[in-house]
Amino acid sequence: MKNRFWSVAMLTGFSALLGSALLLAQMPGPRLTAEVPFDFQVQDRVLPAGNYEIQKMNSSGLIQLRSHDSREGVLLLAPASKSGKYGEPMLVFNGYNGRYFLSQIWFDNENAGHVVGKGHQEKALNASNKGPAVLAYVHLR
Repeated sequence: MKNRFWSVAMLTGFSALLGSALLLAQMPGPRLTAEVPFDFQVQDRVLPAGNYEIQKMNSSGLIQLRSHDSREGVLLLAPASKSGKYGEPMLVFNGYNGRYFLSQIWFDNENAGHVVGKGHQEKALNASNKGPAVLAYVHLR
């Protein structure tokens, strides 16, 4: 009886510890801000130039971008899949003839970038362009 009580107590304690660790892994990360000087697209959604708040919502790559100015925003799933390190957090855009598309998001303390999938319009521009896309960088603070 005594051994069973301790087994149940140990199992309960371990479950509580594991549950709190999983809960912390799912908590949103810090909110970073960026001033994007041009209109841009996230997949097929057009967002205006302005001040943005970027936050990683969980460990599986759910990221929220929200405009301070227009209050427009987007949730996107961009798992960390590009290895390397940019040195500081930033947004990376592909540019085609003055049109910009969010391509990657790099947070501060990660060795991988979050790659944003291409929308229909970017795929069409990429296919019709003869050269590579122009990269534009916006630093996060």
